[in-house]
Amino acid sequence: MKNDQINVDIATKVMGWKLYECYGLWVDHKSAGRSNDQYYSTRMSIPKFCTDLTAAWEIVEKLSSDKGSRFHLDHGILWKAQFIDKKTGLRTHATAKTAARAICLAALKGIK
Repeated sequence: MKNDQINVDIATKVMGWKLYECYGLWVDHKSAGRSNDQYYSTRMSIPKFCTDLTAAWEIVEKLSSDKGSRFHLDHGILWKAQFIDKKTGLRTHATAKTAARAICLAALKGIK
């Protein structure tokens, strides 16, 4: 899977964002519909989750706060990212050449 598609999948399936094409804005879907527009979280573009570790860390924070997932990151020949659902014990992991990509792939495996 190419990085651009992974970035879109992370934004929509993991982060819960929605693209409003007429405005060219990504909106945090969970904040949409609130009575006060100042609480909307908007972005002009999707972060490069697959290549930017700071952006990928937003995924870890999101899954930790929303689902109570625990997270482990190890490095050997490849990076291995693993999310563990505290409620079910379900473990999803992925390996990649970079930590950011491994985080993305593991997060996407957990939502399928």
